[in-house]
Amino acid sequence: MATIKLSEDALAVLRFRAKRWPTKVDERSLAAFDELVSAGIMVPDGDDFQFTEDGWARRDELISSAEAHIRSLEPRLPDRIDLSRAARRTLARYLAGDREVTDANRPAYRELARAGIMMSVGTFTKGDDCVFRFTSQGWERRHEFQRPLPRLSASAIARSLSLAFSRIARVVSAAR
Repeated sequence: MATIKLSEDALAVLRFRAKRWPTKVDERSLAAFDELVSAGIMVPDGDDFQFTEDGWARRDELISSAEAHIRSLEPRLPDRIDLSRAARRTLARYLAGDREVTDANRPAYRELARAGIMMSVGTFTKGDDCVFRFTSQGWERRHEFQRPLPRLSASAIARSLSLAFSRIARVVSAAR
């Protein structure tokens, strides 16, 4: 399957039309429709646009491919992310349904945004840094970020290794 490179607007129009939801063609959506025409997915039909036969038959595959392309543009999260206790608590409250951003929890939300777990979404009525949502990778790894990182002392690591090697040695000597 070849990767389809569509903008987020074109992907949104493709999703709506694939579900057969009415989508007006106006100045705002015209560029997205033109992009779908250029990709061979749709054709102009008077004042509207229609799927090509191939576009309609492959619509689910095209949507999946375009979504994968858009996700690939996001920067990858590192394997280990150290978060403060306040950021972990804020994340847990967000997942529990408390999405209110106040001056008290705004620094924790900003920390989550800097880590790439969430992103700030400004709104016309509330302004910047007032609404946060997960990035796709942040959503996929959301449960991992709620757990505190294990902190093992050097002696605990040595005990664990010693125990593991002693078990291996017993199995090897028993096999002889």
